[in-house]
Amino acid sequence: MERKRVVITGLGTVNPLANNVRLTWDKALSGQSGIDYITHFDVSDYKTKIAGEVRNLDYSQILDPKEAKRMDNFCIYGMCAGDEAIRDSGLNLDQEDPTRIGIIIGTGMGGIATFEEQLKTLFQKGPSRVSPFFIPMLIPDILPGQLAIRYGLKGDNYTITSACASSAHALSEAYWTIATGRQTIIISGGAEATISPTALAGFNSMRAISVQNDNPATASKPFDLNRDGFGSRSR
Repeated sequence: MERKRVVITGLGTVNPLANNVRLTWDKALSGQSGIDYITHFDVSDYKTKIAGEVRNLDYSQILDPKEAKRMDNFCIYGMCAGDEAIRDSGLNLDQEDPTRIGIIIGTGMGGIATFEEQLKTLFQKGPSRVSPFFIPMLIPDILPGQLAIRYGLKGDNYTITSACASSAHALSEAYWTIATGRQTIIISGGAEATISPTALAGFNSMRAISVQNDNPATASKPFDLNRDGFGSRSR
């Protein structure tokens, strides 16, 4: 079977450097780093005190406060990046067949911060106080589901989880889905929000994350002889 041509028509991002593509690219070209000291929670007892946090994200044009309260951060980041990508593509969804537009997203851990919060609620206040939104906020495949609901898309819809390769895996799957004619358009990428107490403790215990706290900007250097681990980040 002849493969169909596949092109990327729109980009979107939320990451530690910036919350849109243009500013991210400008900062990357100037050599800036998104790694800095963690502010999300107290890291006094942690070996690692640095990470790539998403900062100053204004999602008010995408989500109202009630919606955002029912989403884990990884889902909020993905919703914002997905909206930018759709707008950047120039795609007019009203003129497309929604059954021919799919969503394939990669994530390694999904809503781990939500898991932590609800586990505390369970142990401190009992099972009846666990949020009814706990499972929908936690599951890794909620992001493509939320995007589909938001834009009325009815094509293939799922999440790929393959550790740090999840986003690249999702993009590869998106390519093949279009190339083989299964779908005409795929919204694809990845989302993560792993800067949480449990995740950081776990990465520290397995000695997978950098402890070069004195110079956050140069701590994440995967191809350097003196590397000592990756830098945890939200993306």
